[in-house]
Amino acid sequence: MIKHLLIAPIKYLFDKKNIDGVLSIADKQISLSFNDLNNLKLDDWIKSVAKINSVDISLSFSCIVSNNIQAEVKNYKDKIIRIIIPYINEVLSFWSLKARLDKYPNADPIVEHLTLKFLKDIDLGAQIAKVSSLIFGNNDELPRKLRRGTGLRAHSFPSLKYQINRISSKDFKKIYDLKLSDFGVEIIKEKLRETISQTFKTFIREKSYTRNNLGSETTQLLSSIIYATSLHDNLHKQSGTQFYGLRGKITEILQISTKGLLVIAKEGPSANLKIESLYNTISLWLQQEYGDRAQGIHHQETFEDTERFHAYQEALRNIYRFARNKGFDFDSVTVRDMTLMEALKKPKGKAPKELVMNYYDLNTWKDKISKAYINVLQISKFFGIDPLTFRINPNNQPFDPHHFKAFPFRKMSSHGRDLIVTSRHFHPIYDKMQNKMGWRVGEMFIDSLMKSLEDLIYLKDDSGNYREIKPDDIKHVLKKNFGGEWEYVYEGWVSEFSKGVNIEGIGDFDKALDDINQQRLKYLPGNPNNFEAKDFLKIEYPDIYKNHFRDHLMKASIILSDYVTTQDEIDEYNRLFPQYKIKLKREFNI
Repeated sequence: MIKHLLIAPIKYLFDKKNIDGVLSIADKQISLSFNDLNNLKLDDWIKSVAKINSVDISLSFSCIVSNNIQAEVKNYKDKIIRIIIPYINEVLSFWSLKARLDKYPNADPIVEHLTLKFLKDIDLGAQIAKVSSLIFGNNDELPRKLRRGTGLRAHSFPSLKYQINRISSKDFKKIYDLKLSDFGVEIIKEKLRETISQTFKTFIREKSYTRNNLGSETTQLLSSIIYATSLHDNLHKQSGTQFYGLRGKITEILQISTKGLLVIAKEGPSANLKIESLYNTISLWLQQEYGDRAQGIHHQETFEDTERFHAYQEALRNIYRFARNKGFDFDSVTVRDMTLMEALKKPKGKAPKELVMNYYDLNTWKDKISKAYINVLQISKFFGIDPLTFRINPNNQPFDPHHFKAFPFRKMSSHGRDLIVTSRHFHPIYDKMQNKMGWRVGEMFIDSLMKSLEDLIYLKDDSGNYREIKPDDIKHVLKKNFGGEWEYVYEGWVSEFSKGVNIEGIGDFDKALDDINQQRLKYLPGNPNNFEAKDFLKIEYPDIYKNHFRDHLMKASIILSDYVTTQDEIDEYNRLFPQYKIKLKREFNI
């Protein structure tokens, strides 16, 4: 690896210049004057090196080489090093971690592979016991599996996914004594989830459950159905911290065996009935536990509720995609009459849209009071500042609700906690950002942005007075909420996140910060003009004031459903607009 990536390119430069010299790598001297690199034995030596830095690599030349040629070759060497060192160190890290597993000669190959990937994803050293404690809550679970050579079952993977999704920053603090931001933790979890997904595909292929070559679509379908079923019946919790298994429960619950799911792609017309049965079963779970399009979808507060809700929707989306792509009849009476979903027709001249679970557009979001409340609260609590771009939303453009939650049919929700109102100029940037990051990481990213913005908006001096935000304040707050990723966010706020937005002067960060300071200090409590939130809307966003606040919220006895908001949000709204208080009506009961 190091021979081909590093030594061979530099040897080529020496040959081209017809010069001799020595390349030193981590104190090992390698002559570059010979013709054949194939005889160079480096495997054992390089595996003993934990990491290579730029300063560990140097060149020396014979005395007859001119200074100009030396400088030219060294310049090329530096460019090569910058490119290849990350790849070399990644391999060195792999070898180092792999060495820790050599003491488990009886380890099952899948468990060994999974352990190696977990160590690499977490990237906090080769301590298998700590990885075991982080994921299983037991520091001996993974080492014991490796020692005994115990393998996995198909149903182990949903439980691993559940365990990974429940990891929090508190777990990293407890196990690694390391303070990570929620966003940083979510990045690690996304890597672990991808490892589980890829290992599951390998597991299914190597176990040869079916003669058919299962594609990623079928494997994804199977995985999501098992996961949804496991969470529905709490099967993932049956055996403490072990590699849990559903133990035949799939057949009992779904009336379809696991093997039946695996070969479903090759069954032809009979598969349609199984797909429809799965769809009906899981969609009924979702309706019974969370509501439907006609009633509304209730906001989830706890991890358990959110994870199960996400699992149901993920399974339903995969079922729909699978059926559509295989050409199955998915417009049967049974499916069509379900009140949960609505398939949009193909727009003229455009590609067909994906299935959408989205009643807010037909009912709740069109409710003028709910829409007015969400617009007014979202714009007012941030004083018009957009969390992603760190720019003030222009007042001459329509506002869109951006649904930033990670669950697959996120637009089904019209709850204030599940969306953010932003200018139509900025809305496309949110989708682009979350598609790039992945929606779970993207959700945490938006949450952390809003926390950071709120910290900055209400920034005070030592005397308790609101003061101007300075660049160092921004850096401090971003370090708190984003940890090691703060520089990426800071650069984004300075210019990167607003690139491509067609607003004059959008890239001028100093002006943007000055505008933000002026706007917040003009309306924060204690301002010299005694302006209130109502004045903020009237002066800065007259359309929001007239079309939403004045026409629909300046009245007594407004009551909003808990399908739209929470008591905490209503308390925040009532603090901003104490003259026109709103009450919460609790409607959702299981």
